[in-house]
Amino acid sequence: MQSAAITMKRPTALTAVAVLIVVMGIAGMVSGGNVGFWNVLNVVAGIGLLRYSNGWRRYVLFTTWFSLVMLVPCCVFAMLHPEQIVVKFPAILIDQRDHAVIPRLWLAVMLTGYTALFVWVVRTLMRHDVRHLFQLQRA
Repeated sequence: MQSAAITMKRPTALTAVAVLIVVMGIAGMVSGGNVGFWNVLNVVAGIGLLRYSNGWRRYVLFTTWFSLVMLVPCCVFAMLHPEQIVVKFPAILIDQRDHAVIPRLWLAVMLTGYTALFVWVVRTLMRHDVRHLFQLQRA
């Protein structure tokens, strides 16, 4: 007998969030030159979202909320010290070695984009229909 979560149509936004989480994990592995623990967890979490795992949904919510909270002081620092910021997508790093300075406007656009993206992920995972799908899978 199939569960109701499997027979219900998966919201497109949920699929987009899951794919985004997987892509961010893979991008982190590729740009960093190593397979980091958090990158692997993101790949697994994206797959877990596609399988309606409530534990992985909570993991993504926690890490996204944490990222939003940490983004505030990072934005302030980046705007005050753009000469120390290096962008290696998807990461924004602090580096005191000589490198090209990123214009403040470009930093502001990137950080605003990350903020909007994180808010969208939280809103998608907290939507009633999405939460309902994850609860049905558990039952």
